Amino acid sequence: MKYRRICIPVSVLVEVLFSSIFFTLFFFFGIVGNIRDSLTDPVEVFC
Repeated sequence: MKYRRICIPVSVLVEVLFSSIFFTLFFFFGIVGNIRDSLTDPVEVFC
């Protein structure tokens, strides 16, 4: 019973950890995409 009690919070922590990692990855790639758009916009205007 102790193992099951420990296993449930560990699985919840793993899910929270993965969700936070995916959120930070999507947030980071969103910032990179915005920076790329802002960098390519002047190039398109210049061309």
